[in-house]
Amino acid sequence: MKTNKEYPATHSMATAWYCVDEEGNVGVFEIEDNGPKPKDWVEELEVNDLLWHDFSCDGEDGIKDLCLTPEQIKPLLKPIIALDKWEHKKMICTSYLSGGRKEVTEYSYFSNASWNGVIIKIDMEKLQLLLQAVSMDKSKIDIVCLSREDGYFFVDLFWNQEGVELLEKHNVVLARYHAPYYYYAPWETDKEVLAQREDEYNRMPIFIYQQDYWPSEGAANRMSNPANPMKKEQLPQKIREQITQLPVRFREAQSIQLAEFVPVYFMDCADYRGDDDWYQICYSNGETEYYGEKTHKILTQKEMDILISEGKVKDKW
Repeated sequence: MKTNKEYPATHSMATAWYCVDEEGNVGVFEIEDNGPKPKDWVEELEVNDLLWHDFSCDGEDGIKDLCLTPEQIKPLLKPIIALDKWEHKKMICTSYLSGGRKEVTEYSYFSNASWNGVIIKIDMEKLQLLLQAVSMDKSKIDIVCLSREDGYFFVDLFWNQEGVELLEKHNVVLARYHAPYYYYAPWETDKEVLAQREDEYNRMPIFIYQQDYWPSEGAANRMSNPANPMKKEQLPQKIREQITQLPVRFREAQSIQLAEFVPVYFMDCADYRGDDDWYQICYSNGETEYYGEKTHKILTQKEMDILISEGKVKDKW
């Protein structure tokens, strides 16, 4: 068991953990809050963040490059038919200050959903105008290049009306496409909607597995089956050096229980707190150990029992 790897996580309710299979295909597991989570995870990410940002490399001119083949790019190019208009919206935020004073702040902004996480084809002779337009957005969203040869870029200009107007004024954008987005809604029952989402997921060049919130010990189910998945060699060097390979083939595995292959912990595992936060790690052979989140040390059950008896650690809850 190795303890020097890092695995990313998503928002507070889920962890997106990536790996490769025996054939070098890239897979992402979105795991709900109660596990099973691989023992090391360090930042909050989701499937979409991983694909468009973490799986891309730092390129030229402050642009990130997502190393995709033409066969992987083609399914991504779904033309946007209906274009949304810019809408003026207001958001009111209330905060409470010392002495019970209340402060109300009103934010006013324009947004356009048809510029929210899209793929565009541009006139490459006008690349600097694209960079200028994106720089007008205070949120500093990355530009991700899919193909410099063909001029395909992933951008998010949802809030950036000024930047979009600059692009339109100079005819920078030649075509706009709806980028696939992973959104898991287990309560959805409409067959037509489910079929649309399955098509959406299959357009993404990665295998996606979803771990439901309950039961936590259940297997993760495959949500996408891409025709041309990304390979390990297409990932940034840092990720290639740390990524875990599972002894399975995603194409053949409809469901996978991570606890069978890597050390994991569950939300309802025994956790302790002392000089470190100790998480119980479960193995497929039934054995357990404890992993120190701060020190990255590993303790056996016997060593943990001694610390408990000496009062050096206490139940986290």
